[in-house]
Amino acid sequence: MGQNLLAFLGGFMFLIVVTSREALPKSKLWHSPAPGRPKSILNALDPKDHQRFRRSIEPGLSEKALREQEDIMQTYVSSMIAKLEKTVSSKGGADVVDISSNAGCFVALLPWLELANEPSHSKECYALNLEMTRPDILSYIKIDDKGVNGLTLPEVQATSSIIIIAGSETTVSILSGITNYLVRNPAKLDLLTTDIRKAFASFEDIKLLKLRDLRYLNAVIQEGFRLCNPTPVGLPRIVPSNGVRIAGQYIPGNTFVNVHPLAISLSGKLFAKPDEFIPERWLDSALKDELSPFHDDHRGAVQVFSVGPRSCPGKHLALAEIRLMLSKLIWKFDLAVADTPRGKLHWNEQRVFSVVERQPFEILIKTREI
Repeated sequence: MGQNLLAFLGGFMFLIVVTSREALPKSKLWHSPAPGRPKSILNALDPKDHQRFRRSIEPGLSEKALREQEDIMQTYVSSMIAKLEKTVSSKGGADVVDISSNAGCFVALLPWLELANEPSHSKECYALNLEMTRPDILSYIKIDDKGVNGLTLPEVQATSSIIIIAGSETTVSILSGITNYLVRNPAKLDLLTTDIRKAFASFEDIKLLKLRDLRYLNAVIQEGFRLCNPTPVGLPRIVPSNGVRIAGQYIPGNTFVNVHPLAISLSGKLFAKPDEFIPERWLDSALKDELSPFHDDHRGAVQVFSVGPRSCPGKHLALAEIRLMLSKLIWKFDLAVADTPRGKLHWNEQRVFSVVERQPFEILIKTREI
């Protein structure tokens, strides 16, 4: 790719490049904080320092913490669905909507984090947060002015921005991509619709715990991760000055190395029919059936949350958001392709930089007949 830049293909490369016992470090060139700005979990380059950040924020993003916060998550998703329902009803039971603009409700899950970024409100915000009876992500973080056993207030502010972006924009991007593929694959959409509507007798019955067990829903989401990764070019690491061996090849020091998720996802060496949206490749039946064309798919190559000590700490939050949003949307509405210029968008035709340059995308939604 360049004189000092190499990209590798294959899921096992994640283990070598990202998670080896002496994992390749992030480069100061790419990840150092801006001059005069505090560190965040994203640019804490020293491994011990990074662990301090993870220990501080992981409790608030754990599955246990999310179960405690499910009611508020349900409130925001149901509010979004209610607004869509009102719009559709006013248009005679069907309307064209931009799903991505409506899916941004999850920023509201992090109100204290948004306030924490206002210097004039930071201390007041944190003090008020400690008095709340309902825990949220911020309430789990220990403030330590010395930055030894917790995070300094500026570090909380910087990390809050990262959580907001990672917890909203990337989730909206994946949801938009999954919806785009579903309406263009009506047979898959029908299977998912049946799966969700059979599992829940009412809209209010849709709970996170049961969503974890819906096999086809989770297969659809995994296929969405494969084809709609919001950071498709990966994040580079740098080889230490003494060099390393990767896949049997010596790589000299100061070489940038990377694993490109998009190249992995679309590789015919790793996936059968890589360009097609086929959730069935993620079902146990494909793994167990040696005659299945998807039996030998390299499922472990898809690591949308990365792996290892620098993997995304918000994995459980993202999965909860996507499962809840997608299932409630499909339980309440019938979805179809919108016959509009924005409805003709194909996800894989969008431009890619460090992230996907997401374009407005419309679908047709109709009130479900019950």
